[in-house]
Amino acid sequence: MEMKEKDLINEAKEKDNIEKSIAEMKQEITSSATRTKDLDVRISEARAPIDALEEERRKSQNDMNAKISQAQHAAQEFNSSADKLALINKGVERTAEPAN
Repeated sequence: MEMKEKDLINEAKEKDNIEKSIAEMKQEITSSATRTKDLDVRISEARAPIDALEEERRKSQNDMNAKISQAQHAAQEFNSSADKLALINKGVERTAEPAN
């Protein structure tokens, strides 16, 4: 009889420990879910400024690309004008050379 009582007492303690462990796990799960939701909110809130900065970077990149294109076009025009002036200069030099 004492053996059965001890077994029952041990089983009751084990059951209490298991129930306590289950309760702690449920609390951890609930806590994890809450932390996950909080992190989701924080990430969502942080996303808007990141998106705004990305859009600003894209606009700046487009502006810079346009200015580079304009500078390249101006350089081409300058080179073309320099070539024309060089040809005109050669013609003037030939005209100005004394005839032998």
